Amino acid sequence: MHGVEGPQDGAVDLEADPERAAALCISAQARPLAAVALFTDADVRRSSRLPGWSVGHLLAHSQQRLEQLFTECSAAGWPGRQLMGGSPHPATGCPAHRFREVEVHHVDLGIGYEPADWPTEHLAWELPGLLASVPDRLRSREDQAALLAWLAGRAGFPVGLTLDPW
Repeated sequence: MHGVEGPQDGAVDLEADPERAAALCISAQARPLAAVALFTDADVRRSSRLPGWSVGHLLAHSQQRLEQLFTECSAAGWPGRQLMGGSPHPATGCPAHRFREVEVHHVDLGIGYEPADWPTEHLAWELPGLLASVPDRLRSREDQAALLAWLAGRAGFPVGLTLDPW
C-alpha cells in the first residue's frame, strides 16, 4: 500500500502570505481586464459559462465583490488579523480570496481562459481545500464507493459522479 500524505502537504497558504496573494491577485485581475477592454455590447450581453449569468452580470458581480472586500478589509483594520464581519477569515485573507474569485470567474467568462491556464499557486492553494470538501459534497453512498474505488486504483474513473456545489 502506498503512503498517503496529508491534505496540506505541498499546499500553499496564501491566507498566511497576504503580500504574495496580493501580487498574484493584481496579476490575475490584469488578464481579464485586458480582454474585456475590447468587448462590444454584444460581447457583454452574451451568456457566460456560469448558468444564468451573462458576461456583463459576471463582470458587475466581480466589481461589486471587489468593493465589498475592500470595505470589509478596511472595517476589519487591514492589515490586521481581525475577522471580517460575517466571515470566518481574517482580513489578511482578502487578497487570497479575491485571487480565487478572479481566477474562477475568468474561466466563467468563456473568453478563452481555461482551468489549464490557472497559475500553479492557485492550484496549490485551492486544490487541497476542495479535495477535502469532496466527501461532504458527494450525493450518495454509491458515489462515495465509486470515488474511493477509483482513488484506491480499484476501478476506472466514476462516470456520472455528481458533487454538490462548493
